[in-house]
Amino acid sequence: MTSWGPRERAGAFKHWLRGSLSLVHLHVLTVLQVRGPLAMSKLADELDVSVASLTGIIDRMEARGLVERRREPDDRRVILVRRTDAGDAVF
Repeated sequence: MTSWGPRERAGAFKHWLRGSLSLVHLHVLTVLQVRGPLAMSKLADELDVSVASLTGIIDRMEARGLVERRREPDDRRVILVRRTDAGDAVF
């Protein structure tokens, strides 16, 4: 986003906020875009929030169709979060 000019950033933020996307939701989507699907614990570390707080954030994002949770096939205790097509479309 640093290469965007102030007008482009302002327009993008206005559009995102009109759609009720919080900055936290944008941060989650950005981290997932850069790092790919992540375990809840790793994503919480990236965002510097507790797993309990992240659960609420992901619940709201999942209800809006922006992300989805899936169990890791090799270790069903691990829950991965990944962006959906709707989450990709935000950017």
